[in-house]
Amino acid sequence: MISKKISMDEFMGKGERKRIISILNRGSAEKPYRLVAEETSLYIKDGTLIPISLSASYVYHGGEPIAGISIFRDLRPIKHVEDSLRASEQKYRILVENANDGIFVYQDQCFKYTNPKFRELLGYTKEELDHMGFRDIVRPELGDLIEGRYVKRISGEAVPERYEIALLAKDGTWRAFEINPSIIEYESRVATQNIIRDITQKRKAQKALRASEAKYRATVEHTGTAIMLLEENRTISLVNKQMERLSGYKREEIEGRIPFTQLVHPEDRELMAGYHRARREGRRDIPSEYEFRFIDKQGNIRDSFITIGMIPGTRQSIVSIMDITDIKHMEQELEKARKMALLGEMSAHVAHEVRNPLQKIKTGVELLFHSMDLDERQKKLFNGVASGVDNLEKFVTQILEWTRSGKIRLKPFSISNIIKGLIFNRDEQFTRQGIEVNTAFDTQNDTIIVDGIQFRQLLENLIDNALEAMPGGGTLNIATSCIPEYTFEGPRQDITTRALEIRIEDTGCGISEEDLPHIFQPFFTKKTQGTGLGLALVQKVVSVHKGEIDVKNLENAGVRFTIRLPMDQTFSDDEVI
Repeated sequence: MISKKISMDEFMGKGERKRIISILNRGSAEKPYRLVAEETSLYIKDGTLIPISLSASYVYHGGEPIAGISIFRDLRPIKHVEDSLRASEQKYRILVENANDGIFVYQDQCFKYTNPKFRELLGYTKEELDHMGFRDIVRPELGDLIEGRYVKRISGEAVPERYEIALLAKDGTWRAFEINPSIIEYESRVATQNIIRDITQKRKAQKALRASEAKYRATVEHTGTAIMLLEENRTISLVNKQMERLSGYKREEIEGRIPFTQLVHPEDRELMAGYHRARREGRRDIPSEYEFRFIDKQGNIRDSFITIGMIPGTRQSIVSIMDITDIKHMEQELEKARKMALLGEMSAHVAHEVRNPLQKIKTGVELLFHSMDLDERQKKLFNGVASGVDNLEKFVTQILEWTRSGKIRLKPFSISNIIKGLIFNRDEQFTRQGIEVNTAFDTQNDTIIVDGIQFRQLLENLIDNALEAMPGGGTLNIATSCIPEYTFEGPRQDITTRALEIRIEDTGCGISEEDLPHIFQPFFTKKTQGTGLGLALVQKVVSVHKGEIDVKNLENAGVRFTIRLPMDQTFSDDEVI
């Protein structure tokens, strides 16, 4: 046959070539028509006409068909068994008619056959369905889609093998179905056989599940606790917004990407990893609540409290984390306050017990000094005793000042006048030590309501500290200014108001960085002659006036103390004498 001129008419049954070509001519180069499984006939070499199934299409060039490609299947074996099939057709029909799933044959945009279950599911009669198609029972906007799938399917194009759809029942309700179509030959022509299964209850259950999941997600997302889902390999698979805030990571940076131990302090990781393994081994002696140190994206360490438990039937853990850093800080502050209160009571008791004997010693020393004929050595000894008594009396006075009640006597004062008076009293000492004093006052905002005695003591202590820091001379700068709007942190709520800022700078030796956090602690001092109560008293006075104080070393040399006091703050009767 190869390379010989042979007419197709010699092979095909009478008129079949013309019929097949007329079908293929329905297409074009842009949209070719592909004949699929068309039944026709063919002569074999001995002249016998046999039935075949033909699939054919044109090959186009320049917009015109130049050749045809055909694939055919010998139908003799099929015809041979057709009799057997006809015999089994009755059995098939019985099976279909009694099937528990809806079955229908669709052809030419019409229901060609429907089984009893299909009619039962939708409530239509056979006669009604004989005149209906998909467009009559699907949503209008889906009609073109569903019919288009049918056309593509019987043309051999790729379409979903199974899909879900809502169909309109006769009573006007929409019911959900899963459809599984396949191509068949029906009444000698291609059609689709479709098996449908009612999934209305399944869809309702899914909808209820989605609603439940939405409620769960809303609860998890809006709770004030950081929550995450932890997989067996320690990977975090789910986090809520609070976890994003606590960790500093975005959700997409965490979920499925990092292990939980990355958020744990290195010293706590081994212990928590051990808990994780033991929990999945079924051990019951593993704590479900405990404290650990959390590390956020920026490396900040937060004291945290974890609650963790396994989700039944899974290898996952649900984890809840609370940031207790502030609570721990408050506990430490309360404990510190309790210790300070005990220390204050003890110090006040000791001071009262020491003060009276000191007065007697001081009086006795003065009487002896003036009533006896003393040589220079003896005078030095008496002066040393008197100086020691004065220093001890000053120390006792500081203790009493520090331990007295936090009540204050409020009156309006000019802050510049107080500072000028203190500078005047120490003018000789400034000159003797070679210290230059510079002042800059905000005269428009110079009046403040304070306890004058306590506030003078506060400033006097800071100026004395500056003098001690510059034994070889230097510069003392004192300035005041008004901050129009400043927020002070309060025990119950923050307060925003006008603030008076006082800055006292010296050019002395500064304070070591390791000592800076401790300088306001009572009895903390590195001075050989110091009591360690001066700056503690300063902080207390600032605190009872509801202000704040901070200290920092300057870049070149020296220290700056900065005091900020609220200018419009009110005090309760319990706070004022």
